[in-house]
Amino acid sequence: MEPMEQKNNSTKVLLVIVLIILIAIGLWALSRDPAAPEGTKVTDNFGTSSVDTTPVAPTSTTHGSDHPAPSTSSVPTTTVNRKYKDGTYKALGNYRSPAGEESVEISLTIKNSIITSAQFTGKATNPNSQRLQGLFKAGFTEKVVGRNIDELSLTVVNGSSLTPKGFMDALIDIKAEASLS
Repeated sequence: MEPMEQKNNSTKVLLVIVLIILIAIGLWALSRDPAAPEGTKVTDNFGTSSVDTTPVAPTSTTHGSDHPAPSTSSVPTTTVNRKYKDGTYKALGNYRSPAGEESVEISLTIKNSIITSAQFTGKATNPNSQRLQGLFKAGFTEKVVGRNIDELSLTVVNGSSLTPKGFMDALIDIKAEASLS
């Protein structure tokens, strides 16, 4: 084969590879569901995804896992439009860290379904969990206060991805206690 012919063949192979990659990207993009709004997909502890359209009663007091949450700081959820009694509510939440079970305590004041005040107390026993709960405590109020209780969904706060699971576990109990419906 002559050098020019070899160069043409190499160029053709490269173009075919680039074309295959572009087609694969296009097919992947088309397979995504553009009708599903962001924030409505829910992944359970078993990795199963579904769209959350109705409230589900908890089956366990531990909702966490050893796997880190997605890297977003908060994900909006579908609004359920429940009514809540105004007042201050306190609850314990649990989650599993690599060091074992950990817990948190939260206190929320609710007025017209809006969180007007929030307090957090870390109950971790492991030093690393204590550090991560401290990071969560330093940044959670700006993600909670002023938000509708049904629209709240924390995943990562100040680099802490498991402590929000404990917060959300406690939130389930507070919503059940405060619910008028």
